[in-house]
Amino acid sequence: MNESRDIDLPKRLTLVTLAVGLSACGGGGGSGSGTPTGSASGGTGGSGSGSGSGGGTTPITVSPVKTVVAGNNLTLALKATGSTYIWGENTWGQTANGNLTTPQPSPMALAGTATWKSVATGGYHSLGIKSDGTLWSWGLDDKGQLGNATSGNFSTGQPKFFPTPQAVGVAKDWLVVSAGDGHSVGIKGTTAPVLMAWGQNTSGQLGLGNMNPVNQPTQIVVAVPSSKPLWTSLACSASYSLALRSDGIVFAWGDNTNGQLGQLGGSIQITTPTAITLLTVLVLGIAAGTNHAAAIGQDNTLWMWGSNGSGQLGLGASGTPTNYPFPSQLGTDLWVAVACGGAHTMAIHLTDQTLWTWGSNSDGQLGDGTTTDVLAPKQIGTGRWVAVAAGKSHSMAIDTNGNLWAWGRNAEGQLGNGSTTALLVPTQIP
Repeated sequence: MNESRDIDLPKRLTLVTLAVGLSACGGGGGSGSGTPTGSASGGTGGSGSGSGSGGGTTPITVSPVKTVVAGNNLTLALKATGSTYIWGENTWGQTANGNLTTPQPSPMALAGTATWKSVATGGYHSLGIKSDGTLWSWGLDDKGQLGNATSGNFSTGQPKFFPTPQAVGVAKDWLVVSAGDGHSVGIKGTTAPVLMAWGQNTSGQLGLGNMNPVNQPTQIVVAVPSSKPLWTSLACSASYSLALRSDGIVFAWGDNTNGQLGQLGGSIQITTPTAITLLTVLVLGIAAGTNHAAAIGQDNTLWMWGSNGSGQLGLGASGTPTNYPFPSQLGTDLWVAVACGGAHTMAIHLTDQTLWTWGSNSDGQLGDGTTTDVLAPKQIGTGRWVAVAAGKSHSMAIDTNGNLWAWGRNAEGQLGNGSTTALLVPTQIP
């Protein structure tokens, strides 16, 4: 999904995917990024050059793409060249085209000819790392989530926004970024990478040991074992964050109301990164949805935890109990990719690369031609896939030929097909 650097991890997974976690109630979202060997995370990356927008200009061709990231009602697609395309809701300048015309239902270039190696999108803001390692941000900045130090008015809550990419400092060693609803997290540094966070902190989602907001990147202090494992990927959602280390251990912090931090009998909020000890496998990839999360083990098993109100954990039931704070293995199948959205989940089988979805289907985001929720993994078609990304109520996927497909909610133009009509089955985006 967001390829920032190569890290020597187990090579059982060779496909790349990114997942996006989003708030299901109008404000929330998240995306993340990981390494080329990662199988999941809270967001995907994108980039593109060329012209075209939702304003009726000549359509441009997006496919083939390398990675895709889906935010609240926004999508970005990254090509192998580093160029990026962006489309969808633009209420707060999320499409970075300098205006607030919304929706923008057709792909357009992100920052002209700029090249990117990683992007992430959250509730109403986005982050991107250019090819030179610099960090940029745009969109809503009411909580300081853009990291510009002077942005975000904490005293009055007066929203601010930036409809074009803004540089976040001058450092050129950013590796990975992830965006939640009103907060952002990144991995920075080439020799001894550290976790950085900024923005909203009402649930401790910044991991700083308190609930005070900050409007510029601030280091998260975490004790480092003698083996000195590296931080490799991130997944943020509405008000919580996940991080994966190279030793296969997952850390979580922030809001735990629905058990999304994977902690039994823990606090409603956890303000410092805490290892998910109930996850009994070493992990290769992570994904964060609004209130549910997932991990793919180094043995390719799939583990789910958090809210199951719409069947998004795939356990074959919904309702009582609504929340599962302990990670549970989903059957015995082996998986290569997973993405968590508002209240739905997508995953790719390891053996045949088929696509499976489950959970909420109110906008057709499961791609089975209906709007009926599905409580257990359901195969979608017979195609072969390499990457998935789940937005609040829309879904994106890349097939083995690099073609981009979309389905689900489209009222904000997030599917990128030039319209605002929902799609109930996977439809190729040119």
